[in-house]
Amino acid sequence: MTAVDLSPAELATVQRFGLHREVSLRNKPVQKRSQERLEQLLEAARLAYAEHGRDRFTTQQVAEKAGASIGTVYRYFPDRVLLMDAIAPDRDRQAHLVLERVREALTAKALGPATLDAIAADLGVTP
Repeated sequence: MTAVDLSPAELATVQRFGLHREVSLRNKPVQKRSQERLEQLLEAARLAYAEHGRDRFTTQQVAEKAGASIGTVYRYFPDRVLLMDAIAPDRDRQAHLVLERVREALTAKALGPATLDAIAADLGVTP
């Protein structure tokens, strides 16, 4: 499902929770309790991603950090890739902050910009 296929209510959910437009939740939160649970899962995903990075990020880590079962994670997100897509704006912002800090450190130690470019390429971010 793409942004074009989203109903007005689904689009509002995407915008409210800051989800990437291409992410389609498996179940849409209707009740306040469900909306709060989704926000807990997204915050847990942000923390797990920051702690473990893209390659070691798992839905189990998200479940543990959110104090939820793995089934609760899968109720909203069918796999870890779509969960990472849901936090993409935060990931990108975080990557840019990290790159800026690395740039400052490299400049201070005169290690050269080639190292930064290599790190940026690994992250898939343009400095």
